[in-house]
Amino acid sequence: MTITFTDVVVGPPHETRLRVAALTLRAGITVVVGDNGAGKSTLLDVAAGVLRPERGRVDLNDTPLLSLSPRDRARGIASLGQQPLLVAGLIGEARIAQGLVPRRGPGAALDDVSRAGVHAVAVELGVQSLLARPLGSMSGGQRQRLHVARALVDDQATAIILDEPFAGLDDSAVALVVAALRARRDKIVVLSVHDLGVAMALRGRMLGVRAGEIVVDADVAALAGSGESENADRIFVDPVRVVVDGDFVGVLRRRVV
Repeated sequence: MTITFTDVVVGPPHETRLRVAALTLRAGITVVVGDNGAGKSTLLDVAAGVLRPERGRVDLNDTPLLSLSPRDRARGIASLGQQPLLVAGLIGEARIAQGLVPRRGPGAALDDVSRAGVHAVAVELGVQSLLARPLGSMSGGQRQRLHVARALVDDQATAIILDEPFAGLDDSAVALVVAALRARRDKIVVLSVHDLGVAMALRGRMLGVRAGEIVVDADVAALAGSGESENADRIFVDPVRVVVDGDFVGVLRRRVV
């Protein structure tokens, strides 16, 4: 169960957006961190097969990802982009059920098994009360949890790739999503985050991206230290210090006056 990058380049030589000579993503959680514009979304889009690199290849379990049909790619990799499509009149249950379309086919009515799966992930993410409500009537955070639920509903997917899944979520919702992702560590789970405290809560592997290149590949715990972290300094332009005290995580940044 792997997603493998080999000599991947995105963008022309004078404005390369991503350059990855070799990378293998395996079962477990991989957290991608970096400043805005560092290349995190590009990395995830290439891994999900929604962006074709100018050079190189990406394999899903030794099969070239781009040789697969869009439906077969979606069966293997469930993904969520930063700006998911919003259909205001769609109800919550239907939004989550969209994650089953690659497996069951477009237009297929929900059977009892599928409906039970939709309900189970809704309970897991605390959105069961939203199943009959239209998306247009919800807050941004409520919709975001439904979008994440859509990406998690297919138990048969090999990989889950999420770009900023915690955007707009309050602390209680973040905790639910963290628990749901950690419960799926038997799959390849790759996601980008801005909040380093959330990254520490997820644990697992960390890829630090800066200027389109992976500059740190380590356990996410390597972000923490008694002083400024060398790993954090390599990833972020502005100095960052991550402090762990038992179950509490603090992210310290230089004061802006």
